[in-house]
Amino acid sequence: MPQNQKHHLETMGSQGKNTLNPKADSARKKAVFIDLDGTLWDREAVPASAWKAIEKARANGHLIFVNTGRRHVDIPQFLWDADFDGYCLATGMQMFKGKELLCQSYIDPEKVNKMITYLKSQDSGYGLEGNDWGFDDPKYAFRRMIFFAKEDRKDPSLRYPLSHIEPENYDELVKIIFDSDKPYDLEPVARELGFDIIQYKNRFNPSGGAGSFFRGELTDVHHNKAMAMEEMLEAMGVSGQYDIAAIGDSENDIPMLEAADYAICMGNGTSATKEKADYVTTSLDQNGLYNALAWLGLFEPEKNTKENEHD
Repeated sequence: MPQNQKHHLETMGSQGKNTLNPKADSARKKAVFIDLDGTLWDREAVPASAWKAIEKARANGHLIFVNTGRRHVDIPQFLWDADFDGYCLATGMQMFKGKELLCQSYIDPEKVNKMITYLKSQDSGYGLEGNDWGFDDPKYAFRRMIFFAKEDRKDPSLRYPLSHIEPENYDELVKIIFDSDKPYDLEPVARELGFDIIQYKNRFNPSGGAGSFFRGELTDVHHNKAMAMEEMLEAMGVSGQYDIAAIGDSENDIPMLEAADYAICMGNGTSATKEKADYVTTSLDQNGLYNALAWLGLFEPEKNTKENEHD
């Protein structure tokens, strides 16, 4: 079991009355796509019950995938070592079968340059990101430094001043980060250029809170968490052989919940995300993922015993 697990394993009997999905076809194996932040882990600490559930589900022949907006460099080594069936990264821009790279996409440099022109016109800070590196203007670089300092985390990405970017870097971009003290109407230009907007809503930048007022990322509209699920199964040659389940907690997970056969929201998820779910499991730190996989019928739920109270 990966070393970063939380060492206390709570009992599993907290998932409420609807402990098993009555519509789940037990004869069909499931391909389960799991978000990271707020779903699999909190600050990269994974509950032991989550690891146990994943191990049991895979032993029963089900497939388990990571489906995240995080890039290759943002995935810690222990998660690679866990050897999931696959990893959908950077909102579908990069996909791995195990550790084997299946496909890689980049944003059209022309529309990147057009978006940069608009961000500058709004006096917005921004950063340009590849899979393992980023180039930041001074405003965004400062905000990023403050964010990681408050999180007490080391920035995993190689960061460079925007002035150092080379022409070839524009051909290898997977997202644009924006950061501003004031909101602006980003939707029309994003729609015109073919970007999706994912606005960050973390503990350091809610409206009226510490940090910048309006920040998030721009991703290619032709690649997202919803499309990544089917694209992954197609790339593996198993499309149509598995029912698809998606598990998330925030608004940027809604597209994949809507595209899945079974949609599950964490108990700590947002109200909007819960409304899109077939089932709302318990919170991440209350065996939420374990109870979600149990509801899908991927294994027999365990009874509460003294043996289950500790790992």
